[in-house]
This record gives sequence, C-alpha cells and structure tokens, in this order.
Amino acid sequence: MFSFNPPYGLAWKIGFGISPEWTVEPDLVAMENLARHHLDLPYNSSIRCTVTYLSEGANNKVYKVETTNDTFVMRVGLPLDMPFKVESEVATCDFLRELSIPTPNVLAYDPTNDNQLRFPWMLVEMVNGEPAKGMADWRDIPMIKRKRLVKQLAQFHSRLFYYRFSTIGSLIYSPNYERQTQDHVRRATSLDFFFADEATPRGPFETDIQWLYARLHDARARQVSQFQPNGPEALWHNQQRMLNFTDRVIRCIPRLFSAPNEHNLAKTPSESWSNAMILFAADLLWGNMLIDDEADLVAYIDWEFVSTAPCWAACRLPKIFNERNYEEPFKEDYPPELDDGTPMPNPNGEVNDMYWFDLMDYQCMVLRDIDLAEMATLNPAWMREYREGAVKREFLELVLSAEKAYIFNGYEWDWLEKVEKEESTNGVLDGLHRENDDLFGG
Repeated sequence: MFSFNPPYGLAWKIGFGISPEWTVEPDLVAMENLARHHLDLPYNSSIRCTVTYLSEGANNKVYKVETTNDTFVMRVGLPLDMPFKVESEVATCDFLRELSIPTPNVLAYDPTNDNQLRFPWMLVEMVNGEPAKGMADWRDIPMIKRKRLVKQLAQFHSRLFYYRFSTIGSLIYSPNYERQTQDHVRRATSLDFFFADEATPRGPFETDIQWLYARLHDARARQVSQFQPNGPEALWHNQQRMLNFTDRVIRCIPRLFSAPNEHNLAKTPSESWSNAMILFAADLLWGNMLIDDEADLVAYIDWEFVSTAPCWAACRLPKIFNERNYEEPFKEDYPPELDDGTPMPNPNGEVNDMYWFDLMDYQCMVLRDIDLAEMATLNPAWMREYREGAVKREFLELVLSAEKAYIFNGYEWDWLEKVEKEESTNGVLDGLHRENDDLFGG
C-alpha cells in the first residue's frame, strides 16, 4: 500500500512515523458533476446542486451536497489501497444495515481515482445527527443519557458477535458487485497492513496464527530493510534491539496459540466461537457515533479499514474506553491558575481546564464498567471471550510495537520474559497503558 511514488493528491509525511497527507484540494465542480449524474439531476436546470466543505479526518474530506429537494454527503478519500478500501467500506455498511445497525446508505461510489475528481469517493444519505465528541458537547450531555448511549453501543457489539465468519479479512463484493456479504471475506484492507510490503500476504487468513505470522514477518522484513550499519552507533544498536524484540515476539506464537486440528476443533456452536471470526470495529470513537438532540444514537459512520478478527481480538473494549482506572476529581482541587501555574483567588468556584479532562477520564471509566455490565447481561459468551482472551490481546499490543518499530519503555520486554518463563503476565502492561493514555489523551 505504501509507495514513495504516490498517486495524484497524495504525499507521505515523515515524522513520528509515516502518515498520508493531501497535496491538492478536491475539485468542487467535479463533485457537483458526479452528484448530478448519480442523483439523476439535469445539468443547467432549475434544480439546485451545491457542494460545500463540511469537515475532514486523517484520510477523508467530507462535503455537503444540497439540492433543491434534499441533502446528501460526499466523502472524498485519499488514494489509499485502491480499490479495496472503499469497496470494503461499502460492503461493510451494507452488512451492518442487514443486522439493523444504523449506518448511512451508500448511494453511489467509485473506489478508484479513475474519474474526473481523481480521488476515490462515496455519495451517502445525510443523517440528521451530530458527532458525540468534543469537551463542550460531552459536558452538555447528562450522565443518564450517556449511560443510555453506552447501552446502545453494547447492543451493537452483541449483534456483531453472533455473526461469525470463517476467515480473517475484509468484506469485499465479488467482481460482479453482487450486493451480498455472506462468505465475501477477501484480502484484508486494514491499518494492520497499511505499510506492508506488496509481497506480504493480506489474506483471507484461515487462522489467527497465519494472520499474526504475516504481520510479524512483514514487520521484521521492514526492520531489516531499514538497517543502517554505517549510521550512528546508537541508531544501529536500537535497530538490532528492535529486531531481537520482534524475533522473540514471533517465537511466542506457539506458546500462546495452538493450530486447529481434528482433535481441538469445536464440536458445538458455543465452543466454536474461539475458532471463528467476527467483524472488528477497531476504530469506534465518540466521533463515529451520530446522536440526536436527546443524545440517542442515530447512526455509526466511517467504516474504512474494518476487517474480521478472531474472537479473542475482537471482544475488547472500544477505543472510547481504556483499561486504566481513575479517581473521581473534585472541583476544589482544581483552582484557576495563572500562566506560571500559580493558583488564582477563586471567589466564584471556577476551575482550571484540567478538571474537565480528568472528569471526562473518570466518567469514561464509569461508562466502561456500565458497558461491561451490560455485555455480561446481553451476551455472557462475549464476556467469556473478553476475559479469556486477555493474554492474547496483550500479545497483540506487542505485535503493534513490532510493527511500529518503537517501544515506549521496558514493559514489553518484561511481558516477554514472563511468557518465556511461563509466569503470569497479569498487570505487567499496566504501565504501558498509563503511558499511552497520557500520551494520546486517553
């Protein structure tokens, strides 16, 4: 997927890792032409069709398409992993609607940049709702409504759990674009393979072992390709250390995962969950949930880079929560401060901004526990996978570290040593979770 000769409109930003960025703005006139064509609106007619900018994320820009009688949304994406990324998102949205999970209907799309816009695009219905994100929005939503929203989220994950797939990959329509999703898992278009070499297998994978080996061997190959034996000694030492880490992670796979065979294949549906795959909503954030004025869920949006995953990996907390526990903050401990951090006189009971951040962390912890309690009631089998898969999900964090070729601290090494000595890993990565939360605002 990654190339130093990117297509039109795409560049790679090298910094703390590598990230894609726009080099040109999409053409509004081309968007209007595409919208008129696919909405069957005559050109040069009295029927209005205007396109205006709405927002943007890491890989997409969103535009409002207003006609005389209706409003739509056009999402224009960077030319990444074409045509699979958009094809997979369209198929995933259709599949979710089949499960009665609210997702905007895709009206038209082009998964390639072979069009007058020169970018992949999707035209979808407009949903009347606002993203459930932002500090100000969060403070305006009463806790009772947030709890209701979290329970709706639990119902969504419970439905996904009961629809199982036989392989790991992404939902992609067959070449004749039949609108069906059963057994339509194809090669994975996911962030796990975002920077993978073209020769790296992308599935579909029949087992979690194949999936993990593909990711780790690709990570190792990229580490070797970046070796600089004549570079600074500190860099060379760190590259060797990272390669050693990845090799040790690879050697852990047989310790933690057993290949399926005729003796350990599940005999009943309840036993088969661990050997099956479910759709994994890895990037579900508050901003991906649209809510109405009463804070009721109206739609989930943005389903790019979604794939199926083993139950042990998919049965996890959404990104809106984290594993860390927080103490409840009290306003009297957060007086306003001057620029130098000196507390100010506070006759009106005001607080500094850190109070609201800490309150949000604490309330997210409360909502996390509500989510888990709801899942325990709705779907005991999901909870069993969540608990029993804890060590494997910890291992997956080390896979991510190998893929990023970066280790925060010594926690990953400590975890590896525990596994190699067949000792308990309970709590070993807690420090890693704290550092991630502090770094990324979790």
